[in-house]
Amino acid sequence: AFELDPVRMGVVRADRAFEKHSPSAWKLSSAWESWAWNGCEGKKTVVEVYTVGKIAELYLNGRRVGRKKVPANARAYFKVKYEPGELTAVSYDAAGKELGRTSLQSAGKETMLTAKAEKDSVRAGELCYIRMQYTDKNGVWKPLERGDIKADVTGGRLIALGSACPYNAKGYLGSTTDTYFGEALAIVEPDGGGDVVFRASSEKGNASVTVRVV
Repeated sequence: AFELDPVRMGVVRADRAFEKHSPSAWKLSSAWESWAWNGCEGKKTVVEVYTVGKIAELYLNGRRVGRKKVPANARAYFKVKYEPGELTAVSYDAAGKELGRTSLQSAGKETMLTAKAEKDSVRAGELCYIRMQYTDKNGVWKPLERGDIKADVTGGRLIALGSACPYNAKGYLGSTTDTYFGEALAIVEPDGGGDVVFRASSEKGNASVTVRVV
Protein backbone atom coordinates (compact mmCIF):
# COMPACT_ATOMS: atom_id res chain seq x y z
CA ALA A 1 0.00 0.00 0.00
CA PHE A 2 1.31 3.46 -0.92
CA GLU A 3 0.72 4.96 2.52
CA LEU A 4 2.95 2.27 4.10
CA ASP A 5 5.91 2.56 1.71
CA PRO A 6 8.16 5.57 1.02
CA VAL A 7 8.29 4.76 -2.70
CA ARG A 8 6.40 2.61 -5.20
CA MET A 9 6.16 2.69 -8.99
CA GLY A 10 3.95 1.72 -11.88
CA VAL A 11 4.70 1.31 -15.57
CA VAL A 12 2.33 2.18 -18.40
CA ARG A 13 1.93 -0.88 -20.62
CA ALA A 14 4.77 -0.59 -23.10
CA ASP A 15 2.83 -1.86 -26.13
CA ARG A 16 0.30 1.00 -25.92
CA ALA A 17 2.05 3.65 -23.84
CA PHE A 18 1.28 6.66 -26.01
CA GLU A 19 -2.12 5.78 -27.42
CA LYS A 20 -4.73 8.49 -26.97
CA HIS A 21 -7.45 7.84 -24.43
CA SER A 22 -10.09 9.84 -22.58
CA PRO A 23 -9.13 10.20 -18.88
CA SER A 24 -11.93 10.24 -16.36
CA ALA A 25 -12.47 9.58 -12.68
CA TRP A 26 -12.44 5.86 -13.55
CA LYS A 27 -9.64 5.77 -16.12
CA LEU A 28 -6.20 7.09 -15.30
CA SER A 29 -2.85 6.20 -16.88
CA SER A 30 -3.07 2.39 -17.01
CA ALA A 31 0.16 1.98 -15.04
CA TRP A 32 0.88 -1.47 -13.64
CA GLU A 33 3.40 -2.65 -11.08
CA SER A 34 5.36 -4.67 -13.63
CA TRP A 35 8.51 -4.51 -15.76
CA ALA A 36 7.65 -7.69 -17.69
CA TRP A 37 6.63 -6.26 -21.06
CA ASN A 38 7.94 -9.13 -23.17
CA GLY A 39 8.02 -8.36 -26.89
CA CYS A 40 8.22 -4.59 -26.33
CA GLU A 41 12.01 -4.27 -26.39
CA GLY A 42 13.04 -0.79 -27.57
CA LYS A 43 9.55 0.71 -27.20
CA LYS A 44 9.14 3.84 -25.08
CA THR A 45 6.90 3.83 -22.06
CA VAL A 46 6.25 5.96 -18.97
CA VAL A 47 7.31 5.03 -15.46
CA GLU A 48 5.37 6.65 -12.63
CA VAL A 49 7.22 6.93 -9.31
CA TYR A 50 4.98 7.55 -6.30
CA THR A 51 6.82 8.80 -3.23
CA VAL A 52 6.55 10.85 -0.06
CA GLY A 53 10.07 12.13 -0.76
CA LYS A 54 11.10 15.34 -2.49
CA ILE A 55 13.41 13.80 -5.11
CA ALA A 56 13.05 10.62 -7.18
CA GLU A 57 15.68 8.79 -9.20
CA LEU A 58 15.14 5.98 -11.67
CA TYR A 59 17.70 3.35 -12.67
CA LEU A 60 17.53 0.71 -15.40
CA ASN A 61 20.04 -2.13 -15.12
CA GLY A 62 22.27 0.06 -12.97
CA ARG A 63 22.20 3.09 -15.29
CA ARG A 64 20.55 6.26 -14.03
CA VAL A 65 17.63 7.16 -16.27
CA GLY A 66 16.91 10.46 -14.54
CA ARG A 67 16.49 12.47 -11.35
CA LYS A 68 13.45 14.67 -10.74
CA LYS A 69 11.87 16.85 -8.10
CA VAL A 70 8.61 15.34 -6.91
CA PRO A 71 5.62 17.69 -7.24
CA ALA A 72 2.85 18.14 -4.70
CA ASN A 73 0.84 15.24 -6.12
CA ALA A 74 3.67 12.87 -5.01
CA ARG A 75 4.16 11.46 -8.53
CA ALA A 76 7.19 11.83 -10.81
CA TYR A 77 7.20 10.71 -14.46
CA PHE A 78 10.08 9.26 -16.46
CA LYS A 79 10.11 8.26 -20.14
CA VAL A 80 12.05 5.03 -20.64
CA LYS A 81 12.70 2.56 -23.45
CA TYR A 82 11.75 -0.94 -22.38
CA GLU A 83 14.75 -3.17 -21.83
CA PRO A 84 14.71 -6.49 -19.95
CA GLY A 85 16.38 -6.47 -16.57
CA GLU A 86 15.82 -4.56 -13.33
CA LEU A 87 14.08 -1.22 -12.93
CA THR A 88 14.73 0.59 -9.63
CA ALA A 89 13.21 3.75 -8.16
CA VAL A 90 14.90 5.57 -5.28
CA SER A 91 13.34 8.25 -3.06
CA TYR A 92 15.21 11.04 -1.20
CA ASP A 93 14.18 13.73 1.23
CA ALA A 94 14.98 17.43 0.68
CA ALA A 95 18.43 17.00 2.29
CA GLY A 96 19.35 14.15 -0.04
CA LYS A 97 18.90 11.35 2.49
CA GLU A 98 17.60 8.13 0.94
CA LEU A 99 14.11 7.24 2.18
CA GLY A 100 13.71 3.97 0.33
CA ARG A 101 13.88 2.13 -2.95
CA THR A 102 11.86 -0.42 -4.88
CA SER A 103 12.60 -2.62 -7.88
CA LEU A 104 10.74 -4.50 -10.60
CA GLN A 105 12.17 -7.43 -12.57
CA SER A 106 11.49 -8.44 -16.16
CA ALA A 107 10.22 -11.95 -16.90
CA GLY A 108 11.84 -14.87 -18.70
CA LYS A 109 10.69 -16.15 -22.08
CA GLU A 110 8.95 -19.24 -20.71
CA THR A 111 5.31 -18.94 -19.59
CA MET A 112 3.51 -21.04 -17.01
CA LEU A 113 0.21 -20.90 -15.15
CA THR A 114 0.20 -20.44 -11.38
CA ALA A 115 -2.67 -20.65 -8.89
CA LYS A 116 -2.62 -19.32 -5.35
CA ALA A 117 -5.35 -19.25 -2.73
CA GLU A 118 -5.93 -16.09 -0.71
CA LYS A 119 -5.87 -18.26 2.43
CA ASP A 120 -4.28 -21.66 3.07
CA SER A 121 -7.32 -22.72 5.07
CA VAL A 122 -10.96 -21.67 5.43
CA ARG A 123 -13.83 -22.50 7.74
CA ALA A 124 -16.85 -24.46 6.54
CA GLY A 125 -19.20 -22.02 4.83
CA GLU A 126 -16.40 -19.56 4.05
CA LEU A 127 -15.51 -18.79 0.43
CA CYS A 128 -12.12 -19.52 -1.15
CA TYR A 129 -10.63 -16.90 -3.47
CA ILE A 130 -8.06 -18.35 -5.87
CA ARG A 131 -5.91 -16.11 -8.05
CA MET A 132 -4.49 -17.40 -11.31
CA GLN A 133 -1.57 -15.77 -13.12
CA TYR A 134 0.62 -16.29 -16.13
CA THR A 135 4.22 -16.02 -14.93
CA ASP A 136 7.72 -17.10 -15.82
CA LYS A 137 9.36 -20.03 -14.01
CA ASN A 138 10.42 -17.71 -11.16
CA GLY A 139 6.89 -16.47 -10.56
CA VAL A 140 7.32 -13.07 -12.22
CA TRP A 141 3.92 -11.93 -13.47
CA LYS A 142 3.54 -11.54 -17.27
CA PRO A 143 0.72 -9.02 -17.86
CA LEU A 144 0.73 -9.25 -21.67
CA GLU A 145 0.07 -13.01 -21.72
CA ARG A 146 -3.49 -13.96 -22.51
CA GLY A 147 -5.47 -17.18 -22.86
CA ASP A 148 -8.47 -19.19 -21.72
CA ILE A 149 -8.28 -21.02 -18.40
CA LYS A 150 -10.55 -23.94 -17.53
CA ALA A 151 -11.30 -24.58 -13.86
CA ASP A 152 -12.24 -27.81 -12.07
CA VAL A 153 -13.02 -28.27 -8.37
CA THR A 154 -13.35 -31.23 -6.01
CA GLY A 155 -14.49 -30.79 -2.44
CA GLY A 156 -16.36 -27.63 -3.34
CA ARG A 157 -18.49 -25.73 -5.82
CA LEU A 158 -17.25 -23.15 -8.32
CA ILE A 159 -19.29 -20.05 -7.49
CA ALA A 160 -17.75 -17.62 -9.98
CA LEU A 161 -14.88 -17.46 -12.45
CA GLY A 162 -13.65 -14.42 -14.36
CA SER A 163 -11.26 -11.50 -14.54
CA ALA A 164 -11.18 -7.74 -14.00
CA CYS A 165 -11.91 -7.03 -17.68
CA PRO A 166 -14.83 -4.56 -17.87
CA TYR A 167 -16.30 -6.56 -20.77
CA ASN A 168 -16.81 -10.28 -20.19
CA ALA A 169 -18.71 -12.03 -22.97
CA LYS A 170 -18.51 -15.40 -21.20
CA GLY A 171 -20.04 -14.18 -17.96
CA TYR A 172 -18.91 -15.36 -14.53
CA LEU A 173 -20.87 -18.58 -14.02
CA GLY A 174 -19.07 -20.93 -16.39
CA SER A 175 -15.98 -23.11 -15.94
CA THR A 176 -13.80 -21.27 -18.51
CA THR A 177 -12.52 -17.70 -18.47
CA ASP A 178 -10.21 -15.48 -20.46
CA THR A 179 -7.48 -13.61 -18.58
CA TYR A 180 -7.08 -9.86 -18.20
CA PHE A 181 -3.49 -8.64 -18.02
CA GLY A 182 -2.44 -12.22 -17.43
CA GLU A 183 -4.75 -12.84 -14.47
CA ALA A 184 -8.08 -14.38 -13.48
CA LEU A 185 -9.91 -15.18 -10.24
CA ALA A 186 -12.01 -18.10 -9.06
CA ILE A 187 -14.41 -18.15 -6.09
CA VAL A 188 -15.10 -21.57 -4.58
CA GLU A 189 -17.46 -22.67 -1.83
CA PRO A 190 -16.45 -25.79 0.17
CA ASP A 191 -19.06 -28.55 0.16
CA GLY A 192 -18.11 -29.90 3.60
CA GLY A 193 -16.73 -33.16 2.23
CA GLY A 194 -13.09 -32.42 2.93
CA ASP A 195 -10.40 -30.13 1.61
CA VAL A 196 -10.95 -28.11 -1.57
CA VAL A 197 -8.77 -29.02 -4.54
CA PHE A 198 -8.77 -26.46 -7.34
CA ARG A 199 -7.27 -27.29 -10.74
CA ALA A 200 -6.72 -24.88 -13.63
CA SER A 201 -5.67 -25.83 -17.15
CA SER A 202 -4.67 -23.80 -20.18
CA GLU A 203 -2.58 -23.99 -23.34
CA LYS A 204 0.25 -22.38 -21.38
CA GLY A 205 0.25 -24.99 -18.61
CA ASN A 206 -1.68 -26.34 -15.66
CA ALA A 207 -1.80 -25.44 -11.98
CA SER A 208 -3.50 -26.69 -8.83
CA VAL A 209 -3.87 -25.63 -5.23
CA THR A 210 -5.37 -27.30 -2.14
CA VAL A 211 -7.22 -25.32 0.54
CA ARG A 212 -7.77 -26.96 3.91
CA VAL A 213 -11.27 -26.78 5.39
CA VAL A 214 -11.11 -26.47 9.19
